[in-house]
Amino acid sequence: MLLTMSSYPDLNMLVAFRNSMIISGSVVICVVLCAGFAAFSLGRFDWKMAKYINALLAGALLVPSFSTLIPNFVLISASPFRGTYFAVILPLTASNMCFSTLLLTGYVKSLPKELDEAAIIDGASVMQIFWRIIWPLTIPMFSTIGVMVFIWSYNDLLTSLVYLPTRNLQPVSVILSLVSNMFGTDYGAMMAAIMITIMPLLVLYVISQEQVVKGLTAGSVKG
Repeated sequence: MLLTMSSYPDLNMLVAFRNSMIISGSVVICVVLCAGFAAFSLGRFDWKMAKYINALLAGALLVPSFSTLIPNFVLISASPFRGTYFAVILPLTASNMCFSTLLLTGYVKSLPKELDEAAIIDGASVMQIFWRIIWPLTIPMFSTIGVMVFIWSYNDLLTSLVYLPTRNLQPVSVILSLVSNMFGTDYGAMMAAIMITIMPLLVLYVISQEQVVKGLTAGSVKG
């Protein structure tokens, strides 16, 4: 039962874990990079459209993800990403971008702008300011967002069910649902599968809990 589950010969937990790590890890990388650059632009530069984009991002949080399922499915079905990891990575990245960008923007705005001014005087470019000043100071928040996005992506079921019909591409969340649906509910197999499934999340949280707490409390006290 450890990894292949002899009662379910078509379900391979090793392959499912590999798929989950590829999908969740890719989503985290995409969200952290894209949200980081977006927050840097919105939080450190004064330009006319910034407040409207912030309002648009806040409004997008009110849109249920289920309402975009059909349009996304039509777009992905017509694209070369159909039946690949990208069919899940792209929608999950998009669904996590608004929250991550708003969270990062608030933190980036709280950093002293004198740091940027001093770097510009020393001849630093915009990208150097981001990578050498903003990125190191924002690591706790990036860690928090990375852990949260990883957990949400790892636990996602609907997106993988809709966009990944191929068994050898499906993550552990889909495999876990199949354990309870193929031949009724085998509670022994289900509990074993649940324990195997949650172990990576427990290890991730134990390793990163200090950074997560720092990120969640960052900016709450000024001065």
